[in-house]
Amino acid sequence: MRKGWLVLLLSMSLLAGCARTPAQKEARFLERGKQLMEQKNYGRAILEFRNAVSVKPDDAEAYYQLALAQLGAGENVSAANSLLKTTALNPKHSGAQLKMAELLVASPEKSTLEEAEKRIRAVLIESPKSVDALNILALTQWRLGKKEEAEELLKQTSLAFPANLQATVNLAGLKLSQKDQAGAEQIYRKAIESDPHSADLAIAFGNFYLTTGRPPQAEEQLRRALQIDPQRGNALVALASLKMRAGQNAEAEKLYEQASKLSDPKLKPLHAIFLFQTGKRDAGIAEFEKLVKQNPTDRSIRGGLVSAYQLANRTADAEKLLAGVLQKNAQDTDALLQRSELETMSGRYVEAQADLAKILRFYPDSAVAHYLMGRVYQHRGASLSQRQEWSEAVRLDPTLLGVRIQLAQLLISTNSAQSALDLLDQAPAEHKGSPLLAVQKNWVFIALGRSAEARKGIDQALSTAKTPEVLLQDATLKSLQRDFAGARKPLEEALRQNPEDIAALNMLVQAYDAQKQMPQAVETVRNYVNQKPNSAPLQQFLGQLLAKNGDLVGARKALTSAKAGAGNPSGADLWLAQVDISEGKLDEARSKLTSLVATNPQDISTRLLFGTLEERAGNPVGAMQQYRKVVEVNDQNVLALNNLAFLLADAGQPEEALALAQKAKELAPENASVEDTLGWVFYRKGLYSSAIPYFERAVSKEPTGRRKCHLALAYLKNGDPQRGRPLLDAAVKMSPDLLKEPFLQQFLAEAPSR
Repeated sequence: MRKGWLVLLLSMSLLAGCARTPAQKEARFLERGKQLMEQKNYGRAILEFRNAVSVKPDDAEAYYQLALAQLGAGENVSAANSLLKTTALNPKHSGAQLKMAELLVASPEKSTLEEAEKRIRAVLIESPKSVDALNILALTQWRLGKKEEAEELLKQTSLAFPANLQATVNLAGLKLSQKDQAGAEQIYRKAIESDPHSADLAIAFGNFYLTTGRPPQAEEQLRRALQIDPQRGNALVALASLKMRAGQNAEAEKLYEQASKLSDPKLKPLHAIFLFQTGKRDAGIAEFEKLVKQNPTDRSIRGGLVSAYQLANRTADAEKLLAGVLQKNAQDTDALLQRSELETMSGRYVEAQADLAKILRFYPDSAVAHYLMGRVYQHRGASLSQRQEWSEAVRLDPTLLGVRIQLAQLLISTNSAQSALDLLDQAPAEHKGSPLLAVQKNWVFIALGRSAEARKGIDQALSTAKTPEVLLQDATLKSLQRDFAGARKPLEEALRQNPEDIAALNMLVQAYDAQKQMPQAVETVRNYVNQKPNSAPLQQFLGQLLAKNGDLVGARKALTSAKAGAGNPSGADLWLAQVDISEGKLDEARSKLTSLVATNPQDISTRLLFGTLEERAGNPVGAMQQYRKVVEVNDQNVLALNNLAFLLADAGQPEEALALAQKAKELAPENASVEDTLGWVFYRKGLYSSAIPYFERAVSKEPTGRRKCHLALAYLKNGDPQRGRPLLDAAVKMSPDLLKEPFLQQFLAEAPSR
């Protein structure tokens, strides 16, 4: 009987739990989300607030809390959407209106700034003494060009609220923008006279001196702040940074160590980071490991340890750490992001893609996840998918300047230079003056053939600093204008700065080649290698150059040196396998490629070369297996699709061959090899009249002996000996080895005598 009552009581309690109202459920989600926000765990907080929104979609506060978490996570676009929803549900939500205004003030558009001003004034009607609103209004007026009004408003705010630091900082900043450094300094001095015991004010004054290049005065103010409050972390960090820049690392280390012992979680890893960055890697990692044990739920500290492991080539330790975290919580997004990056770096693209897909199911607005997914596609050679993911990352977070620049580079490489220019022109106002953006625009102008604009941008950049990239741009533009001797000068300057600059070295070789001076190019590369004989990248470059120019003995020697050199590049073994194939040492090549595939089964370059080897060895089944593996990793790889289609046609599987060849044609409509393969598929199907147009286009684009032979056979099979026989004779004369090919031997055996 007692047992029955226990079951009944349990059932009633479960029913009571299930009967919670939407308001009660929302309250639980909001409470958990706010707790996570206090821990700076923005990813999980976003999930809790989204749950709150789902049960109470008419509650403005749930959307506002979601927006705050999204701002904390750097998801500004998503945050703006949540704030718009908040203000739509409750136009008088002052917090949301102010946060929205802060986002709008960053815009260069006058209409957007006016919208920000409108929102702030609405807040001030309800709360005329809102210091935050007054400060944002002044900043908005400043951006709108109403500088006198902004200055007057800041003065009034500072007088009315002398304890408000932001008004003082904004007013001083306005003075600095007007190049009135003395006026800005006077504002800080007056503020300190009014409140001499404010540590925050002393720190702000110290930062002002740092900004204006006066380290002694900055140190004086920062030390004064620490006398007022010895536990003030931002003062300790600013002073440590100042000491580090002065080369006083011992004192900087003490300050960072002191800061890391404070309660602020953002300060805890600073000492470990300092140790790692100053060459004490083992000590830095040990410090990180101790912090992770002390703060097991702090994702930023754990992320620092993972990064330290990576930089110290301790990938196995990083993977072990993340595996343990994910075993406890399989939906830990930070751990999934970090693991996906490790998987991408080690060539495990399928696993990386699975982890990122899991993240994007829960957080489709994660710009970082979209960027990393793009990197996965990049390594797999799927440029279209890569472009889509990076475009989405920039859309979600326009402030990601590095991603914007990488996307622009991708657009240029895929013949979409105008789209790249549009992308760069759409950068946020705070990035408009970035040297990185300006340099990338030079590449766009070069790609678009707008030489005058490119020259202007390059000359302007060179007047500031002769960086390797700008020197490379200078050389590129001169090469396009056929000034190859002139192009060599900036390339030699870049190589003086860094003899291991492979991009500059490659272009230097191209400049010599354009003037038919390849022997000089090889000799020049040898000279750079002799300067740094232990450089693996240089030895590999020399090996590749010699292999391309037929010096297989010299290539093997250089590539073997690359394997033994500092920072052994993985490509050395692949090129050695290529040399083996060229020398007919197929077993040696197969051994190397088998080892490479075992280490990285998803590496496309290795699989493609393996397929070439099997074709050379007369093993079409083995070649098809390798090409299929490539297509599994990247179904947009034209070379694998095309080669597999050709072999399938020969193997009596014309339908699958046709589907693959047609896909290759969609991806590369002007490719002569693809045209030839489509023709061959129809030829093998006995549809000779359908094959002929494809063969004709292939021959018109790249008239090799083999393609002429294919077209000749199609003519002959289609009953056109007048065109077929002369073309076949010309093809065999051009490529005598065609007579050894089984398909031609079979045709000649079956063909009637002339």
